[in-house]
Amino acid sequence: MRLALESENATALFNLGTALDQAGDDEGAIQAYRRCLAADPGVADAHYNLSLLYQQSGHKLAALMHLKRYRELVATD
Repeated sequence: MRLALESENATALFNLGTALDQAGDDEGAIQAYRRCLAADPGVADAHYNLSLLYQQSGHKLAALMHLKRYRELVATD
């Protein structure tokens, strides 16, 4: 995980977010997914996962924003 912590590699950061999410570290997962999107805003699954995490934590506007972006990205595939 050291590479992901020190890197701006979108894939590594997405994988870190997934691992943290599965471990129950919602805040850590959110931070990793946000860094993933800073490195590559086109990672649709990061937007989707963030929408779920934000919805679970009561941040409905942020959840809707990421869900909308996810739908835009997958519609163009």
